[in-house]
Amino acid sequence: HNNLWITTGDDTPSGGGNSGGFSPHNDQKTNETQTVRINSADGGTFTGAKNLTSANPAFDGSPRFSPDGKWIAYRAQKRPGFESDRFRLMLIERATGAVRPLTESFDAWVGDFRWTPDSKSLVFTADVRGRESLYRVAVAGGAPAAVWTGGAATALEVAGTRVFFAAGALNHPPEIWS
Repeated sequence: HNNLWITTGDDTPSGGGNSGGFSPHNDQKTNETQTVRINSADGGTFTGAKNLTSANPAFDGSPRFSPDGKWIAYRAQKRPGFESDRFRLMLIERATGAVRPLTESFDAWVGDFRWTPDSKSLVFTADVRGRESLYRVAVAGGAPAAVWTGGAATALEVAGTRVFFAAGALNHPPEIWS
């Protein structure tokens, strides 16, 4: 029985089940190029890695699998060797391998992100006008919508049908919001 695994930058398996995988490939010259790969794990040995983002020569990473298993969302940059390039939120449809952007027209870095439980949208943080705000974007497409813009949104998590995050500002300590 083969399982598919997510591995982090140090190749430590996490996640598990039949959900997919990630394995970095670092370019020694720029030390920033990573690709999203599917790895089949049998007995702890990774075999048959398939690069899902070979068309992009720049950074691809931080993959998260949708709860229904149909999608892989990840962050990507377009310019290889340019560490200040904007991070975009991308989607891979697992059945076809089709890759498409979700935030191409959004003029800010995508930070942390999470799937909603129904796999129909993602919530993500982004620094906009000096505030780390919370946004939501639909898998079906469309512009990201602001969910919260009140200060610094960090520690993003989804539990059940709710999104939780720590909200802070210079004039008060972080509080948990939902």
